[in-house]
Amino acid sequence: MRLGTCAVLLAFSNIAFAQTYNFGDLRWGISKQEATSLLKKSGFTKTSTDKDGDLKFEGGMLSGYLVGGYAFFTDAGLVKVEVMYLTQSKGHEMYGHLKRALTEQYGPPAQSFDDQGKFASFWRGAQTKQGLWIEVTQGLSVRVSYEAAEWRAESERRKKK
Repeated sequence: MRLGTCAVLLAFSNIAFAQTYNFGDLRWGISKQEATSLLKKSGFTKTSTDKDGDLKFEGGMLSGYLVGGYAFFTDAGLVKVEVMYLTQSKGHEMYGHLKRALTEQYGPPAQSFDDQGKFASFWRGAQTKQGLWIEVTQGLSVRVSYEAAEWRAESERRKKK
């Protein structure tokens, strides 16, 4: 059992406002340069930039698991952070720990699917329209996505490309 999960998750989450979901010190709207610098300070390394200008990062261990992810940007700055816990077949266990920690921090999820092979939970800020969701992937890793209100429009724009 990974009891440090709650502490680590809280350390990497902004808890100043109940409906503000951020990964670490990454704030919505910051530049790629600032995001790269903040990720580096937290032990992550930028590994590449894709055709949309999004950053891929990887790095240290959180709660005993290797972690990597992506920081997504618009011209106005950061709009989404996606973090992958590479759990080596312990995804359901890690999902349970993360869901409990996020529920303690933000209250119960707006929606959860914890049966029939689908494990996912979603939180949505009523005033901020920010989102947070976790899920167990097909490879049994755990994905945690932090989304600014602007992500929905950006996601739609990208789908139309």
